[in-house]
Amino acid sequence: MHKVDNSGFLGYSPRMTTLKEIETAIEKLPREEFFALTDWVRTRSGDEWDRQIEDDLKAGRLDHLALHARKEFLAGKTSAFPGK
Repeated sequence: MHKVDNSGFLGYSPRMTTLKEIETAIEKLPREEFFALTDWVRTRSGDEWDRQIEDDLKAGRLDHLALHARKEFLAGKTSAFPGK
C-alpha cells in the first residue's frame, strides 16, 4: 500500500480544517491573490444563491410568496417601479 501525500494539492492543505486556519492563511496572501480569491468567492456565492433559489422554486418553498404577491396585486395594493 502506498501512502499518498496530498499536502499542498491545488494549494490546499488538508491540515487547514477550521475557519480560523483558513482566515489566517488568507491574511498571508499577497494582495493580487487576495483580490483573485475575493472575485472567486463573489462568483461562487452568486452561483450558489442562484442554485438555492432554483431549488426552492422547484420544491415549492416560494409558492406562498408568489400567492401573497398575486393577492396584493389583485387587491390593488401594488405600485409600478419608480420611473415606469
